[in-house]
Amino acid sequence: MPDAKYPNEAACKALFDAVVEKVRQLPGVSAVGTTDTLPFVSANDDHFNTGPFGIVGQPDPDQGHRPRAKLQVISPDYFRTREIPLLKGRGFNLEDEQGKDRVVIVNQELADAYFPGQDPVGKQIHDFAEIQGFARTNYTIVGVVPTIRHASPAVQRTPFQTYFPYGQPHPYIQHEDDFATLVLRTERDPSLLLPAVHRAIASIDPDLPVSDSDSLENVIAKTLQARRAALLLVMLFSSFALALSAVGLYGTLARLVSLRMRDIVALVLSLAALLSCLLPTLRATQIDPMTALRE
Repeated sequence: MPDAKYPNEAACKALFDAVVEKVRQLPGVSAVGTTDTLPFVSANDDHFNTGPFGIVGQPDPDQGHRPRAKLQVISPDYFRTREIPLLKGRGFNLEDEQGKDRVVIVNQELADAYFPGQDPVGKQIHDFAEIQGFARTNYTIVGVVPTIRHASPAVQRTPFQTYFPYGQPHPYIQHEDDFATLVLRTERDPSLLLPAVHRAIASIDPDLPVSDSDSLENVIAKTLQARRAALLLVMLFSSFALALSAVGLYGTLARLVSLRMRDIVALVLSLAALLSCLLPTLRATQIDPMTALRE
């Protein structure tokens, strides 16, 4: 959003809330949420919005061995919109967005690694904000969600994921809070609803730029286009190599057969002679010697 209209985080969040409420009222929309990143987007690699964390009550590891987690900022209905189940605890609420208490939702992989055999809800993790000149902050775990792959297959996956509510500041977030991705679940073809969504946003602010409107399936498909093209190219060349190998093997065997043609004719005659002698020989072996001597 332009800074002149939305000069601070409060103004930006007020707009996000208004857009979500407006779009939620559209026919065919079953759930609406917002996030700062989408799965498989180009910037969503192993180095985007990640930071070290520690476990409250445990000794701090040295700086070179601190675990890192991805950070994602979401609205309260984001999980419901994406149909991501809460395995334990609760989702975010309006009080969390006001930032009174610092809270976080973690993925199952983080919970299993640092709270094995325990209920992670109520436990706390902390940032290392002191490395950026800020005071260290503790975050209470209020929920656990499944481990979800956010990065594309082309980049290394960060196993630990943390989710934070809009309105709650975090020292690791590397961008301003002046943009968001609107995520909505529909009861029909999403492409049919896009014009209505654009009109709803324009009714709140006609100058607000909207870009990259598409279904999540298409977003992921576009991300994988280069990978699909490379795999198709490998498949074509592999098929061509297999065909060349088959032709070469056929030619080699045909040449060997033609060179050994005389040997094969002699072998066939030998086999025929052997078979012609076989039956009389078998008959001869069945004659009683005493009978043959008397005759």
